[in-house]
Amino acid sequence: MIGTYDPLLGAQVVQRTAAQGSVLHQLSLIWRGIEPFVFLGAAVGLGWAAWTYYDRKAAMRTYGRHITGKGVGLVVGRDDEIDRVISILCRKTKNCAALVGHAGVGKTAIAEGLAQRIATGKVPAALAGARVVEIDLGAMVAGTVLRGDSWCW
Repeated sequence: MIGTYDPLLGAQVVQRTAAQGSVLHQLSLIWRGIEPFVFLGAAVGLGWAAWTYYDRKAAMRTYGRHITGKGVGLVVGRDDEIDRVISILCRKTKNCAALVGHAGVGKTAIAEGLAQRIATGKVPAALAGARVVEIDLGAMVAGTVLRGDSWCW
């Protein structure tokens, strides 16, 4: 059983498994990808699946701040790290860059440097026109009682 703790994994499992995909067909749900739907849970043995629809743009307006092209400060001395993030994002596979480190080591500066490069057009064609959005996780999880409640925007 896949619970509310992992909605994207659950959506991928339902899409790829024929038996679970038939549950969607029986419920007359139209599969359009994992972006517009949040998977709340499925147990094929029990014959139920719970889906909810959310507006991704509304969630981004509520919890996100578009920083590409905004007046973010000048990033100095992070060219190697920004180049590495750009090369990771331009890969065909395994293209998810994760900036991990202690507080104050420059993770936000690298993201802002990436946003500056996108705004000035100093990125490969694969990233041209991309947007960098800063998400306020504190506001996102504020008011949630249980784990997974924030997925039900």
